[in-house]
Amino acid sequence: MKVRILLILIALTLVTGADVYAQKKNPRVASGKNLYNTLATMLRQAKETPSKNLQCDPAKLLASIPRKKLFPTKEALIKEIGKIVDDSLRLKTSLFEITNQLALEYLSETKTKTEFINKLGKDYNKFYIDEAEFNRFYYTVRRAQKSGFKIFETSFKHGECTVTAKTIIKPTKFTWDTKKLSITQVEWDLKTEVAISCPCTTNNKHKVKKAEYVYTASCSGPMIFNTTDYNYLNSKEKYRTVVHFGLRFGKIKNPKLALVYIDCCKKLEDPVKKGSFTAPDEDINDNNNFIDTGLGIGFGSETDTQGVIYGGYLFDIGDVGGNPLFVGPKASVTTTAINGDDIKETKVLIGPTAEYQIPVGGGNTRVITGINTGYLFGNIDAFGFKQNLSGFAANAYLGAQVQLGSAIALGVQVNFVEFSNITIKSKDGEFKNTSSDTSFLTDRGAISVGVRIGLDKK
Repeated sequence: MKVRILLILIALTLVTGADVYAQKKNPRVASGKNLYNTLATMLRQAKETPSKNLQCDPAKLLASIPRKKLFPTKEALIKEIGKIVDDSLRLKTSLFEITNQLALEYLSETKTKTEFINKLGKDYNKFYIDEAEFNRFYYTVRRAQKSGFKIFETSFKHGECTVTAKTIIKPTKFTWDTKKLSITQVEWDLKTEVAISCPCTTNNKHKVKKAEYVYTASCSGPMIFNTTDYNYLNSKEKYRTVVHFGLRFGKIKNPKLALVYIDCCKKLEDPVKKGSFTAPDEDINDNNNFIDTGLGIGFGSETDTQGVIYGGYLFDIGDVGGNPLFVGPKASVTTTAINGDDIKETKVLIGPTAEYQIPVGGGNTRVITGINTGYLFGNIDAFGFKQNLSGFAANAYLGAQVQLGSAIALGVQVNFVEFSNITIKSKDGEFKNTSSDTSFLTDRGAISVGVRIGLDKK
């Protein structure tokens, strides 16, 4: 037992020692903890002025949300502090660090770039300035003064509700510390925005549909950049970078909580019954099976004009790439009897059809593309000489459908590629096999217009 206790004490000592060493090695660990505590204090101390005549209770709903979910972790804050100090506020030129501190102070005291450069005066002209880097520094700091640094954004579920939170820290003033030349005192505005959205079900005891809150506070604290120490005695090591604490935040001032938007549920409805529930992240397929009917005309430079009539019933079998796919039986009749005097041809195609639809715009219009295949049969009457035909055929089509009402749409389609392999049998028993393929652009095409019944639910 004594040996076991001794081993535990040794392990604890090693872990504690490693943590202390890590903090000495990276002072930003303490800075991350400092900012974490600052944000936690703002959320804890901010008091809301009670709202009157509300039909719901957003305050209790907000209080039920764990505060730790509304701001970032200490580890995340360490990285954010590094981005702010090392990338955004640092003037990466051959200037001394003291000039960087002074530049920030002058920048917070001026309103325009010209005024800022004039304020720098000799300090600006004394050293080499990279113009691109100087512009990056100037405009980055200006944006930070206006909009702040977004250091956190999240979205999560809280019961039936969805909560989004965002934290912004904005530097409002930089003051060079003339007693500690490597430090700038920074004044900060802190803000955490929380938006809540809930369904109006009987489980919603607070009766809140939508609510938006804003936490605010201010504070100030020192900032120090990483420094570069030049080593002229050892030519193999020209310089080394020393990491400092970066940012520290002092005691918060004026913590406030404001309700900036509220929408209460007018009535509460029973939750969706078990078995018909759709998960929030589940795609909702609201396509109906539909009847497809239409009339068309086929034409070509060397063939008789054909009339086309078709009908089919297509089933919605699911989505492919987020768009609906339909499959079902379809039959079409093509004939030249409408204008053929000497040669009359009638063909019937029965078989499966697959159609893919791509919604465009608001979804009332869809691009459609599909293929219709199956068994082909019919007859040819040429100058009184009749022949029967049978075989296989397929055609690919492209078109569009436009919604006209809740359950009816107009369809327009073009058969742009057709293929057939048929056997022709004459009355004397002779057989002739033939295959052909045609293209809408080069040979013959059929354009049809039809009515589609039983489309998308609206």
